[in-house]
Amino acid sequence: MGQQNSRVTLMILLLTNGVNIVLDLWFVVGLGMTSNGVAWASVIADYSALAFGSYLVLRQLARLEGHFLRERLLALAAYTALFNVNANLFVRTLGLLFAMAFFTAQGARQGDTVLAANAVLLQFIMLTSYALDGFAHAAESLIGRAYGRRDWHEFAATVRAAMRFSFWTAGAAALLFALGGNALIALLTGLEEVRATAAQYLPWMVVMPLIAVWSYLLDGVFIGTTAVREMRNSIFIGLAAYIPIWWLTQGLGNHGLWLAFMLFTLVRSAVLIVYYYFHYHRPYRLNQWR
Repeated sequence: MGQQNSRVTLMILLLTNGVNIVLDLWFVVGLGMTSNGVAWASVIADYSALAFGSYLVLRQLARLEGHFLRERLLALAAYTALFNVNANLFVRTLGLLFAMAFFTAQGARQGDTVLAANAVLLQFIMLTSYALDGFAHAAESLIGRAYGRRDWHEFAATVRAAMRFSFWTAGAAALLFALGGNALIALLTGLEEVRATAAQYLPWMVVMPLIAVWSYLLDGVFIGTTAVREMRNSIFIGLAAYIPIWWLTQGLGNHGLWLAFMLFTLVRSAVLIVYYYFHYHRPYRLNQWR
């Protein structure tokens, strides 16, 4: 992704899933293995992808001129910087996982039907995230190149292009969920009680893409510039709003839970917008690059 070679990423992903599917069928259906067969299929698929990816990396390195400098390989500062980036991303991911786990746990307290309905609706969010993350991943590498070159014209153009496509996609997702949400729910579950319960909370899914689009887009910008502390902070500021709002709206039942989750996403997006404005937009006058 850093070299803007998403085709190779797709090849590795297809290899992983393809090997996994074939081995699942062979081990479980053909050989009669149970969960052990599924586990072995996953392990072999992952190591196959590792071997293929390593081969591609070595082949690419062989095409480059020059040689490794041992003193640079042992430079502590570079590893420290890498660790700091990874540590902040790790903490940020933990915060996001906590938000999702907390949502699931509170839904479970309201009964199996609500838990199942929320699980169905979370697939709407996953579908939206796959679409919006595509533009964020594309922005990461392009933003990283522009930021490294201090090419603010390319930086601004990339942000505008990613923003335009992200907003179109978010709008299309909201329209799809508004017009075809019940049909999607019916595809995801055959239980009438779960369908009826999920339909009650479908309006939240219409709103979600329009709120979340900023967080996906700006995650791509900040990863591209390795401004991961800002991403980490946005999660924790969002959590600082999420938990109290959930506590105050418990009387609303599952609607209160969805409201708290939406406001968590909204606060996170707002924090990233503020960081973007003061870190990049205003200092580098990005509005003048047209």
